[in-house]
Amino acid sequence: MNIGQGFNDQLEIRTSPIHGKGVFSKVFIPKDSFIAEFTGTLIVKDVRYGIRLTDPITGMHYFVEGTGTLRYVNHQINPNTKLSGNRCVALKDIQANEEITWDYGAEFQRLYHPNVWC
Repeated sequence: MNIGQGFNDQLEIRTSPIHGKGVFSKVFIPKDSFIAEFTGTLIVKDVRYGIRLTDPITGMHYFVEGTGTLRYVNHQINPNTKLSGNRCVALKDIQANEEITWDYGAEFQRLYHPNVWC
C-alpha cells in the first residue's frame, strides 16, 4: 500500500463503546501517517456530522458536512488522530481494531461535557 494515499480503504464503521457508531482501523497505522480526508459538502452553517474550517485570509468559518467514513469519528480528550484542515493524521501508532478518535475542541467540550475537565 502507498502510505501517501492514506488508509481510507483500511477503515470500517462499527458500533462504538464511546458513542453510537465509530471508525476503526483494520490495520496497524504508524504515527504521523496520513489516514484519510474528511469529505463532504462545503456549507456556511454549522452541521451535526461535520468539521469547521476557517479561511486564513478572511477569517470566515465554513463547515464541511461529512459524507465519508470519517464523519463517524468520535471525540476523545486524548485522541489518536488530529485534523489538519480536512486531513486526518495519526498522533500515535494506531493498532488494528482500534477506534479512530480526535478532539472535537473546547467549544464542543464546553457545550456537551461541561463537567469534564481537560
